Formats: sequence, structure tokens, C-alpha cells
Amino acid sequence: MISKNLYFKLIKQDLQKRIWCPVLIFIGYFLLLEVRLLMMLDKIESNPYYAKLYSGIEGYVAKEFFGTNTAVYALTGCCAAFLCAMSGFSYLHSKTQLDAYHSLPVSRTQLFISKYVSGILCFIIPYALHTFASVGICAGKGILSAAAFGNAMDAVGVTLLVFLLSYAVFIMAVCLTGNMIISTLASAVLFCYSTIWACLMEALFVQFFETYPAIYDNNKSVYERFWAFSPCSMLIKLFTQHTAEAHADEWFRYNGGYLWVIAAAAVVCTGIAFVLYRLRASEAAGKAIAYHWAEPVIKTGLVIPAAFYTGVLFRDIVETDSRNVWYLFGVIFGYLIFALLLEAIFRLDIKSALHHKRQLAFNAACVALIFIVFRYDAFGFDTYVPESAELESCAVSIEGLMATAPAEIVDRGYYYSYYAGGDVDDYRMENVKLQGNGSVMELAVKAAAEWDRYLKTHNEEQAGDEDASYRSILFGYNLKNGKSVYRRYMIDITDAEMMELLAEVFNDSSYKTGTNVLLSEGVKKDYEKLYCMGRFKEQVMDMTPALQTKLLETYREEYMELDFFTVLEACPVGGISLMTREEYDYCEKDDYYFSRAKVSLIYPQFTKTIALLKENGFDIYETLSDEEINSVKVEYYAEREDEYGTYYDLVYEADIDDVLQRRQVLEAVLAANCAQQVTSYADLVDKDIQVYINDNSDSGGLYYYQFKKDMVPEFIDERGE
Repeated sequence: MISKNLYFKLIKQDLQKRIWCPVLIFIGYFLLLEVRLLMMLDKIESNPYYAKLYSGIEGYVAKEFFGTNTAVYALTGCCAAFLCAMSGFSYLHSKTQLDAYHSLPVSRTQLFISKYVSGILCFIIPYALHTFASVGICAGKGILSAAAFGNAMDAVGVTLLVFLLSYAVFIMAVCLTGNMIISTLASAVLFCYSTIWACLMEALFVQFFETYPAIYDNNKSVYERFWAFSPCSMLIKLFTQHTAEAHADEWFRYNGGYLWVIAAAAVVCTGIAFVLYRLRASEAAGKAIAYHWAEPVIKTGLVIPAAFYTGVLFRDIVETDSRNVWYLFGVIFGYLIFALLLEAIFRLDIKSALHHKRQLAFNAACVALIFIVFRYDAFGFDTYVPESAELESCAVSIEGLMATAPAEIVDRGYYYSYYAGGDVDDYRMENVKLQGNGSVMELAVKAAAEWDRYLKTHNEEQAGDEDASYRSILFGYNLKNGKSVYRRYMIDITDAEMMELLAEVFNDSSYKTGTNVLLSEGVKKDYEKLYCMGRFKEQVMDMTPALQTKLLETYREEYMELDFFTVLEACPVGGISLMTREEYDYCEKDDYYFSRAKVSLIYPQFTKTIALLKENGFDIYETLSDEEINSVKVEYYAEREDEYGTYYDLVYEADIDDVLQRRQVLEAVLAANCAQQVTSYADLVDKDIQVYINDNSDSGGLYYYQFKKDMVPEFIDERGE
């Protein structure tokens, strides 16, 4: 039985033997903590912009340095874990060192513990010293708050947990292999393996499944949909897959609730590393793989993703109709190269590339089976629609129709808007909860069946319906078992039955409240400004609580009566959006009203809303006087189609200088900001002609308009001829 003195002597000797490791970690954290802190404090003190950006020095220390930077400290801890594992356990690769250690009166268990503990000390002592030194610097400058100190202690705890998880995984890699090069490669694979598979599954879904909503995020990325069992995936979930509550503070640090998973994973991986260490044979030193049973598992686990990643590489390089052919070629080529290469590496002999023919055949069969399953949709992914009895609620997002969602200002003042692309879908998937509307599932079933039929005829190069016009629609099936399933279909809007079903969905009160920000139950009550956009003018007015309440009630009443087919026929006349003080200040700073892109539309039928706005000083119908117009320019575009898609080329442009002609233009145009929210479904404007009106305001506003359908003035309707 080993004595305590000898046990601590082993730890002391081990630390002395690899003193370069803690010294290197010490230098790294010195630069990352004290040096970086002093540099940033100097920058903030000397530059008012940074002082405002970080809400002062105290705000920077509490929220950024000991908050957001936790992710950087944790990532550095992963690098330190690799150094500690390799320096502490690399003796397993040397028969001479193994014989020396085994000659000591120390059991394998005690030897493992001493090495394991000394590795932790190599990391935690330098990191803790530098953290407390940074805290001392802040205290000396009088900028250390209770929140900053608490966050500093949290950062130490989080980084230590991440270190322990990574440390255990890297020790596993050393115990599984027999030389340093293979250990390094194994460390990278074990650290990132679940991330590799998650990204591969995402790539396969995008490649083969037409209904897979690749742009959809909503905090349910590939790392959420697939099991995260390696440190890289866990770190991504820890620092990015946060909840709305955690993100309420724009200086987001980490998802605290996930730390229990990190801690449990660290314990499990440490246990596995210990078992591998105990069972490892001394004869394994110098071999590529220490365990014979692990070799076929490792080869299969590496060859399959490598083959498909090679296919993705070839597919992305070739931008032609034969991309699928090159994808298949890449899969075959990648499999052969990596399978033979791994055989040669494990045998340490290039002549042994065909040593295990049965396993080569087995891995080839696995690759072929996965390819066939995805290529021919063996499990019916594209045609899946849940039964009504399985459904708790259903979210729907109709592409290009009232595509608005809240804007947010996050990340230290940087602007972020939900309006861009899939973020509108995110908002709708979270907020639309349709229940008891039979037309929803009828639409889903019809959309899935017709889209599948279209894909089959398209893939077989058969003639399709040339008059069809397809639009995207996203479904989020919230099942009673707690899972959510998402599918994106393409629907033909020339199909009358399809449009009737679409109307039933749009007219549903739950769809309207879930897609229009002003109708949502979660609309904030602290708006200070009201942005109004009319046919030609815009204005920001002060928002009082009384006006906000009255406006929301009036707008809700009229919007709930808005019919889908009215949207297809009537031109909106303007829009409104509520602005917080933060949003308004940001817009003032950048001289840009981003609300123009996300306004809730107002239609001519909204007479009460229009009257209420006029009462409070904004006339939505107010036009520009002759004196207010600086210039009017008309541009003609010709449609051109080629193998890559449809394009509009500028063929003619002209300035309209005549006053009467300008009046005709103003009477016939529709603001593009209004039109873009509905014209994907409604044929409201002439898309061949664009109108630019520059006014004489202080900002010199240049606004983009389009002529309403069939209202192009005769002196313009020549299409540039």
C-alpha cells in the first residue's frame, strides 16, 4: 500500500518533470487576463466610443471581461487540457518509461491518480492566480463590483469544468493509441466527433431531403437535433444554445443549466479513461491502436463520415446539373482513399492497405446503405405529415406574406433584425400555435403530396405544369410527445383549392396574432416612439401609454377582419411599428429607420387606425408637394432567363422633370416597402419598372416605389422603346 508521503512525492516529481507545461499555461493566461485587461481599460478610458459601447469601465469588467469572455477562457482551457494530458500520459507510448514506472512500488490506480491530479494542478494554479490578480487590479482601480467578483468566480468554475471534460477525453485518446502522432489525431477526433456527425447529418439532410428547412434555427441547430456527446458539441451548446431568459441580458455568457451535463460528462469520461488506463497492456506502446477490438470500430467510425464529407466537397466544387453525379463520385473516391489509408496507418505499412478485406467490404456496404436510405428517402422524410391525433399544435410560416418579426439590438449595441430570411420563420415557429383548424392539416397533406409528385417528375425530367407558380411554406408540427418536427414544402398558388386552404390558415386568429408583432400577446408595454410610414412620408412621434393602448386595440380589431383575398387585391397604404428608446437611439445614431423594413401594414380598409394616426399628427395619405420633390427617376428592366435562373437587366432609365407627369407618377405608385411584404402572392405591381423619388428633406431621402398593376402612365408605358 502506498504511503501518503510517497503519493505527494510522485505528484511533486511529476510537476517538476513537466514544468514547461504549467509555465506555458501561466504565460498564456497572463497575456489573456492581466495584459488584455489593462489594454482594454486603457482603450475604454481614452476613447468615449468604447466607454459608451461597454457602458463604462465597470460594465466592461462585470459583463464582458468576466462575462462574455468566459467562452475564450474555456476554449483556452481545452488547449491546456491537451497539453496536460499529453505531457502527463505520453509515457504510455514508451516501453522504457513504462518499465521504469512499473518498477516503482505504486499501483496503476495510484499512478493514474497522481498523474491526473498533477495535470489538474498544472492548469488550475496558473489560471486561478491570474484570475485573482485580475480581480486585484480591478479592486485597486476601484472598478470591482459584487457582480464582477461573482462573475469572475463563475468563470473559474465554468472553465474548470470544461477543462476536466476535455482533459478526460484527451487522456482517453492517449490510452487508446500507441504513439504521439496517432494520439494527437485521436484527440482531435474524440473532441469533435459528435460535431462532425451533426454537421454531416445536416449536410445529408440538405442534400437529399427537399422538405428539410435548412435555414430554420430557432435555437434548434444541428447540435440540438443530434446527440452532443463530445466536448466540442457540448461547448457549442453551453455557449450558444441559450434560452430567451438567459439572453435577456445582451452580455450573454453561458447556459448555466447545461453545466450539470458538462459535469456529468466529465465524470463519465474520467471513468472511461481510468478503465482504459487500467486495462491497457504494456505491449501496446509504439502500436497505432492499443486495443485490437477498437480498431474496426475506429475505422468504421472514421471512414463513413470521411466518405460523405468528400462527396459534399466534390458537390460544392461543381456548380452544374451533374452535381449529384460528382457527389456520388466523391463518396466512392473518399471511401477508397480513407479506408486504404487507415489500414496502412494501423499496420504502419503501405503494403497492408488491403489487409482486412472483410472489413473493407463491410464499411463499403455501410456507406452504400446510408446513401441508398437518403437518396431514395427510405423512411419517407419528405412525405411525412403527422396524424391529427399526434398533434398538440401547428406553426405555419407563409413565405413572402407579411414577413415581419421583432427587431433586436444585442451584442454590445450591434444591430440585429429578425427580418432577414429564416429569422422570420424562427419567430413564427415560436409564436404561431394553430389548433382546431382542419384546413391546416389538409394544406399540409396536399402540399406534401403535390411537392413529392413535382419532385419525382422533375428528377425524372418529365414535363411538368408550365403554368404552376411555386411558393415556400414552412410547417412546425408540435407533437404531444414534446417533440417538434419541421418541414418546408413548395405549394402551387395557381391551384384554387390550395389557395382556399391557404386563406383558411391566414384568416385564423391564431395565425394572425402569431405573425403580426402588434397583435402578439408578448408585445412590450414600454414603447416610447411610434414609427409611421405613409404613401410618401414617414414620421416618428412620441408614444404615450394611452395612445399605445388605443392604437393596439384599434389596429387589432381591423387587422383581425382582414381577409386573405383582400390582401391579394388591395394595395397597402402604409405601416406602423413601435420603437423602444434603445431602438430609437440606435436609429438616430445611424440616421436610419430600420422599422421601414418591418412595419405592420395598414390597408385602406383600416379607416379607424388611419383616423387615429391623423388625430395624433400623421396623415398616411399625405403626398409630396412639387417643392418637396428633388427628382423622379424611372428605370426599365427586361426579364432574362438562363440555366441559373431569372434575372432583370436594366435596359433604359429616364428622369421625369415635367410637373404634371410627376403628379401622375405619384398617383400611380406604391411604396416598395409595402409591396415587398405581399407581392410574392399578390400581383399588385409592375415588376418591370422601378421608380426612385428623391425629396428635399434634410436627409435627402431617396425612396423606392413601383407602379401599381395596370396603372403605369401612358407616357411611361413604353418599356423603354
